Amino acid sequence: MAFVDEADLASTAPGKGAEMVGFKASGVGAVARTASEKLRERVSLADFGGVPNVYADSTSVLNAAIAALGPNGGVVDIPPGDWWMNASITQDNILLRGAGGVGEISSSSPFLPCIRPYATGAGTTTLRIGGKIGAYNRRVKLENIVISGYDGQGDFGSQAEKTLWIDSGTINMTTQNVDLQDGFHTLHIEPSNDQPATGLFLYGLFVRNDVNDAGSRAIYVKRIGNDTYYVTNLHFEAKVNRSPTSNGYWLEVDGTGTAGLVVHFHRTYVDHKADNGILMHGLETLECLGGLQLDPGASNSVVIKRMDMTADPSRYIRGFVEGVGNQKIELSNNSLISFPNEPGLISYQPRLQQPFLGDLGYFSRLAAPYDTSIYYDFASATGPMRWNGCAHLWTNSSDATDGSATSGAIRTAGGISAAKNIHSGAFMGSLSGFKVNGVQVLAARQAAVTTPSGGTTVDTQARTAVNTLIARLQSHGLIA
Repeated sequence: MAFVDEADLASTAPGKGAEMVGFKASGVGAVARTASEKLRERVSLADFGGVPNVYADSTSVLNAAIAALGPNGGVVDIPPGDWWMNASITQDNILLRGAGGVGEISSSSPFLPCIRPYATGAGTTTLRIGGKIGAYNRRVKLENIVISGYDGQGDFGSQAEKTLWIDSGTINMTTQNVDLQDGFHTLHIEPSNDQPATGLFLYGLFVRNDVNDAGSRAIYVKRIGNDTYYVTNLHFEAKVNRSPTSNGYWLEVDGTGTAGLVVHFHRTYVDHKADNGILMHGLETLECLGGLQLDPGASNSVVIKRMDMTADPSRYIRGFVEGVGNQKIELSNNSLISFPNEPGLISYQPRLQQPFLGDLGYFSRLAAPYDTSIYYDFASATGPMRWNGCAHLWTNSSDATDGSATSGAIRTAGGISAAKNIHSGAFMGSLSGFKVNGVQVLAARQAAVTTPSGGTTVDTQARTAVNTLIARLQSHGLIA
C-alpha cells in the first residue's frame, strides 16, 4: 500500500485533516481513497471509548462498535487486555476478533487477559450469541479470542452462569482458535425461545471448567420442544478439560423429546475426572466419526452415564471412541457396559432398524435399470429384518462358533429371515437348534451310542451297517 498526496483527492475528499489523508493500495487498478474510508472498514472497542484493564462495564462499547458497522456487519477488534461485559450479539455477519492470549490457566493469579463477565451469578452470561425473539442471527464468527466466566476480581469463584451462550436463532456460527474458560456452564447451547440453533461448527476450540460444583458443565447442550431442527448440525473439534478436583460432567446432552439430538465430534480429546464424563438424556446420539478420545486417566471408571436407556449402546454411539479399556457406560437401570479392553479404537456402528432404514429398501446397482426383486423389509420396528430374493454369503476371519459373543460375522438380537438361501463360509452356530417350516430337525448333541457286540447269533452285515451309522452320526456331531 502507499499514501498519496492531498491533491489526488482534492476533488472527492470532503472536510479537512484526517479526511484529506490519502490512501491507495498497491497493484494495478488500485484507486485513491481517504485513510478514513479505509480505516472504517473494521472497528475496535478502542474506537468507542473502551479502555482495557479498567474494571468497568464495556457492554455498551461493544454494542456501539457493532452498530457502527451497519446492517451488513463486519469485523470488531478486541484489543489486548481484560474487558468486562455481559453482551449479546444479535446481528448477522459479525466477526469478533481478539488478540489471543490464554486467559486464566489456574485458580490463582496471575490471570491473563480475556473477556470477562461484569455481572456474575444466576442468570448472567459473559457473551451471548442470538436470543432475539422472532429473528435469526446468521454467520457470527469468533476468532483468536479468550472468553472467561470468572470476573477476575478477588478470590476465584465469582462466576457467570454461562461463559458463552449460543441461543435461539443462531445459524451457521463458527469458531477458530477460541478459548472458553470456567463459568457454571462454560459453553451453553440451548435455545430460549421458538427459534433454532443450527449449523454450529465449533472448531479450534479449547474448553476448560474448574468450577467445583456438581452441576457445573464444560459443555451443555439441550434442545427445546419436539422439533428436530431446534438444535441440529452441531459439530465439535475441541480439547476439553475438567479439573481433577472438580465435580460435574464435562458434557451433558439433553435430547428429551420425540426427535432427539445428534452431536458430532471430530478429533476431540477430553481430559476429565474419573466418573465425571458424559451425562445423556433423551434420544440423543454421539456421532464420533472424526474420533472422540477419552481421558486415559479415567480408566476403570464410568465415562458415559445414560439416564433413560437399558441396553444397546450402538443406538446412541456411532463411530470411533478411543480409550484405554475397562471404561464403562452406566445405563438407566444401573447396569454397566464395559468398553472392550483394547488399546486402540472402539467402534460402535448403528444397528439396522426401522428408524434408520425405513420400512423398505432395495439392494441394487447404482445405475438404471434398478433391480427391485432383491430387497429387505421389517416385520416390526425392531426386527426381524428380512432379506428377500438373493442368497447370502457371510465371511469373517474367525468362525461364528457356538456360544461366542464376539467372533461371529453377523449377529442380531431380533433374528434374520431369508426367503432363499443363507450361506456361511465357515461354521454356522446355534444355541438351541434348527427348524424347518417350524419343526425342529436338529438339537443339541446327544449322548454316545454303544456299538453292538457279543450275542449268540451275529449278523455281520447288519452289525457293520449299524457301526457305520454310529460313526457317521459322530462325524456330524449329532452324538458324542
